[in-house]
Amino acid sequence: MKCPVCGTSLTQAKYEGVPIYHCLECRGFLASRSRAMGIRHKADRSPEILLDEAKTQLLADTRKTIRCPTCRDLMRKESIPGAAQFKLDVCHRCDLIWFDGGELALFQLAWEASPQGQESAKMQERHQNMSDEERAQLEADIDALPRSSLLGSLLDAFRPPDDGLD
Repeated sequence: MKCPVCGTSLTQAKYEGVPIYHCLECRGFLASRSRAMGIRHKADRSPEILLDEAKTQLLADTRKTIRCPTCRDLMRKESIPGAAQFKLDVCHRCDLIWFDGGELALFQLAWEASPQGQESAKMQERHQNMSDEERAQLEADIDALPRSSLLGSLLDAFRPPDDGLD
């Protein structure tokens, strides 16, 4: 697979332990949306390390529209709200996101600075600091929740009403 920016072959890499593609030439990353969201929620790198990565690897955002390296369709530029405004290149057909050099670190920093990211960090810290008894109680509470199948609910919604004519 070729880099959508410079045409160099993309290499398989791991970022925050998540497998994605990387361009060694322009330092961009290609990831599926689900893997990008997984990376966003990782807290393995400190904000200082992420900021340094963003500063040292950030290149000018690709102004031109680029093509998806998989399907060759034009990728859409989508803004990411947060502390640092920048745009990611997204292919909705293949569900892929292109991060220019440094943007993946900015993506994580923007999440960490958001109210949702801060709440998520608090919940993770709370979970890590739980005693064994608290953790066992949480697991018991989760197990006690009603189990309903989404598929079963959908099937019930489309099942004709019983009119008693059988």
